[in-house]
Amino acid sequence: MCARYSLIANEQQLKSLFDIVDAFEFEPRVNIAPKQVMPILLANHHLVPAEWGLTAKWDPKRLLINARSETLATTRTFAPLAKSKRCVIPATGFFEWKTEGSQKLPRLFQRKGAQPFAFAGVYDEDDKGQVHFVILTTGPNQTVAEVHDRMPCMLLPGEVDHWLKDAEVPGPFDEAEMVGFSVTPKVNHWSYQGEDALLQLS
Repeated sequence: MCARYSLIANEQQLKSLFDIVDAFEFEPRVNIAPKQVMPILLANHHLVPAEWGLTAKWDPKRLLINARSETLATTRTFAPLAKSKRCVIPATGFFEWKTEGSQKLPRLFQRKGAQPFAFAGVYDEDDKGQVHFVILTTGPNQTVAEVHDRMPCMLLPGEVDHWLKDAEVPGPFDEAEMVGFSVTPKVNHWSYQGEDALLQLS
C-alpha cells in the first residue's frame, strides 16, 4: 500500500519534465495524505487538481487509495477506468513504515538525487465534477521489500506517455535507481509538513 507521498516540485518544473500543455498553480507538499487535493496529469497532458481516493460504490464509508496492478483489468471498479481514465501522479518520494515492536518507523523512498517521477494511476469524477485518483501498486523491489510487500508503480518522465496511451502496467522500479532511508517519526502524523521529513536520520 502507498498511503503517503511527497511532491517537492513546482508547476514550472513539472511542465518541463512532463511536457504539460495546461497546468494550475499548486503548493508543493512534504507529506501528502489521502483526501488531499494534488495535481495529476491526464492523457491530454493537462495537469488538473484531484483528490486522492475514490469512494467505493459498494460501501460509501470505504475510501480506495490504491489499486493492485495485477488485477486492475479484471475488477469491476477499476477495469473501466484502466481503459479510458488513466493518469499519472507527479511525486518526488513516498513513505512506508517498518514495524519494530510497538513502534512504526517511517522510511522515505526516492529516485537517486531526489528527482521527480510519477505514479501510474487511474481516476474518476464524482457527481459534483470533482476528480479523484488512486495509485497503482505492484510487488516490491529489494529496496522496498525490507519494509513492505507492495510498492507504488513508478514511472520515469520518459515513460509517462506509454502508460497514458494504454501500455501494460509497469512492474517494480529499478532498485539501482532508488534510495530509501529512515526519517523523523513526526511524519507519522498526516498533517506534518516539516522539511526534516525529507532528511535522513543520523
